[in-house]
Amino acid sequence: MKVQRFIHQSTHSPLVVLPTFEQEGRKVFERVQTQTDHPFQILEITDLDWDNDCSPWPAKGFDGKAKDRIQEIDQILPGYDRTETYLAGYSLAGLMALYATYQTDTYRKIMSASGSFWFEGWLDFVQEATMRRIPDAIYFSLGDREAKTRHPLMKQVQVNTEATYEKMKEQGIRTILEWNPGNHFKDTDQRTAKGILWLLEG
Repeated sequence: MKVQRFIHQSTHSPLVVLPTFEQEGRKVFERVQTQTDHPFQILEITDLDWDNDCSPWPAKGFDGKAKDRIQEIDQILPGYDRTETYLAGYSLAGLMALYATYQTDTYRKIMSASGSFWFEGWLDFVQEATMRRIPDAIYFSLGDREAKTRHPLMKQVQVNTEATYEKMKEQGIRTILEWNPGNHFKDTDQRTAKGILWLLEG
């Protein structure tokens, strides 16, 4: 695991922790900073064993090491000046972002863009588990073609995302579910930046 920080205006600002798959952190940062006057920072987490490090528990093809990575990130955060801390992620990292609220009280706001809520056992977990900290706000988004797949698990992503969103609303959390055109792989950095902007300005 490696980290890289991008700073807009000041370190005395919200720190957005962003695990990425292909080191999109700079591209996301540049998109966000051109669209807001709010000072902010992005702490990009890279060099992850993506499927294993972002999955919440063992399942077919996944080792379920997200809890370990969440704890590891928690240990490095005291070294960074910040006013508050958010966690953002795309795809499996979007799943991990929400899962983190059940493992740590570090994050005030959460962003999950095209989160992998099709993951086996996720809805049962959400119904039964208790958050360590109720976030002030949660942003969800999904592509309008993501559920149009033959994969028996992944085709559940829309139903599961909507159910997760409703569960967060039931808990009184300020939240939104936005729809984007296209499948899972369309405009990933743009969708990520859009969610981070919502956290910063909401």
